[in-house]
Amino acid sequence: MGSNNAISQILGGGSGDGSGGLVPQLAAAVAGDPNATVLGEGLGIGGPNGLIADLTGADIGGAVLGTQGVIPVGLAGGNDGLLGTLLGGPLGGAPLAPVVQALPTSTLTGALAQVPQLGVTGDGGVVDALLGVDLVGNLVGTSGGVTSVLAGGSSGVIGGQIPAGPAPLEPVGAAVVGLLDVVAGNASSPLANVTSALPEGSLPLGDSAVGSLLGTVSGASGGATSSPVSGALAPVTSAVSTVVAPASGTLGSVPVVGGLVTGLLGK
Repeated sequence: MGSNNAISQILGGGSGDGSGGLVPQLAAAVAGDPNATVLGEGLGIGGPNGLIADLTGADIGGAVLGTQGVIPVGLAGGNDGLLGTLLGGPLGGAPLAPVVQALPTSTLTGALAQVPQLGVTGDGGVVDALLGVDLVGNLVGTSGGVTSVLAGGSSGVIGGQIPAGPAPLEPVGAAVVGLLDVVAGNASSPLANVTSALPEGSLPLGDSAVGSLLGTVSGASGGATSSPVSGALAPVTSAVSTVVAPASGTLGSVPVVGGLVTGLLGK
């Protein structure tokens, strides 16, 4: 599959642990890895001086979604995010500021703070009580805005009604976390014993998320060794690189669009 191309930026590869791409990083974050990062500094849609703030003059996104969890963090980033500087310079103002003036973020956050927490997410909440792990809380966060209403754990309105005891669907939760850890490259694949019987390098997946899932390994030199399978797929991967490289190079010279493309491809 190679490294430092569009495919490896998505599926991972070349890092040695399968954690270099968007998919492995996303899997690690949902599984609860505190060190996982998704989309680098974030998209810059929310956060101080982000895209929404450039339009409205206030960080409505942060007020509504909070700043914790895979989705809020991925959308945030402010001026340091991928899209954070898209409108700030050209507009020079906030054309939708009257919206915030009519409904200040302080009023919005104050109203949400008055809503009783439901206890769907959080420690001992509905999801945690059923699965033994708060996958939804990891995804959407448990602090700030609407996510705070969903949170509350065992102290929430709904969460407090869940009887204490072992999680009835804990095997399901453990299986999901185990799969996410494998995709993230943080655990070995249960299929490793099967794929290890194949000739080394027979599956050209290397350290990608798919390679981690199937338990394939790279050659001793750090890259996948040649094989009939890799040889057959070589034209496909070469064609993808041939198409993506000129496009990214051409668009790289276009203002705004170039920044978006190069940011997504990590170049």
